[in-house]
Amino acid sequence: MKKLFAKFRSMTYEERLPWLAMITTGVSFLISVVKLLVGVFSDPTVIAVGIFGLVLVSAKIQCILGIKTDKHTFAYRNAAVAGRIFTAGVVYIVYMAVQLRYGLFAGEYDRRGAIAMATVAFCEMGVAVYGLVKTKRLGHLYRDIKIISTVSAMSAMLTAQIAIMSFTDAMHGNAARANCISGINIGVITILLAVLVYFAPKISTVDRHHNVFALTDAARNGIIDMSAVSVGLAVRKSRIYGDWVYKAQIQESRIDGSLVKTDGLLRRLNVAWKIVFIILSEILIFVWLFGYVVHFIRTVDMPKKLDKLMTANGFLLIAVDDGSSVGAETAQFSAEA
Repeated sequence: MKKLFAKFRSMTYEERLPWLAMITTGVSFLISVVKLLVGVFSDPTVIAVGIFGLVLVSAKIQCILGIKTDKHTFAYRNAAVAGRIFTAGVVYIVYMAVQLRYGLFAGEYDRRGAIAMATVAFCEMGVAVYGLVKTKRLGHLYRDIKIISTVSAMSAMLTAQIAIMSFTDAMHGNAARANCISGINIGVITILLAVLVYFAPKISTVDRHHNVFALTDAARNGIIDMSAVSVGLAVRKSRIYGDWVYKAQIQESRIDGSLVKTDGLLRRLNVAWKIVFIILSEILIFVWLFGYVVHFIRTVDMPKKLDKLMTANGFLLIAVDDGSSVGAETAQFSAEA
């Protein structure tokens, strides 16, 4: 066992991630099975939540297989993951809509049962949040794992809330309906995330951040000083959410660089202001999220926006690649789509 842990510690971050994903996937599978058993023997309405969890587990397994093996193409894996996330969203919407329409709210639990259900939900939430924190920007399939973890965390929060409220009088009134409406919203968000997963290889910056241009018409160039050694070209600006900047080295008529996102306001704040933001989060979160949606729409397909800007100034795109083995995923997806 010590040798196993020592070997795990000696792995690089990239080598650890698939193993961590497999561990969290196994835990999520067990939690989903527990929910199914609770549904069969105690509360039939929980069966749909178990199915929802198992569908998300199957989506995460597709991501892991895509990372560890090359049995199927990236386009196949990406479509399979998107399809499963979409299915999970539909299942959750139907589950909550039926409860809302026919009043089939979650069963009544005693204090022990409610605490047990909430404990399972908090465990699931912890696994999901762990996946969110540990899975960083390494490629589309890693990003898909992060999206699946986000959906799991949202559903776990709602499950915990329902379980805790199940032995109170509030669950029989407007609070129960509000929970159902929240669940429908989670299902809608899940479906939108599935659409994002499917189209991400064509519109995201992942695996397309490295862009190389050649100057073909110097008379049109009005944005880059070709006599400089390097350049930092702001493609999209946002003081709150961070700028998208093309940072490149200039070699004669060739510009070789990458699209980089700078830190947003929250990351730039010191600890004191971050605490203030957390205290006011209940008020600011919806404004922040709405602004983020607008920012996301403005920054969709940044490589294309960069290419358009450079082309208008007399440059020709000659290469798009991140130089890694994962970098071929997007090109493969585009060729097969």
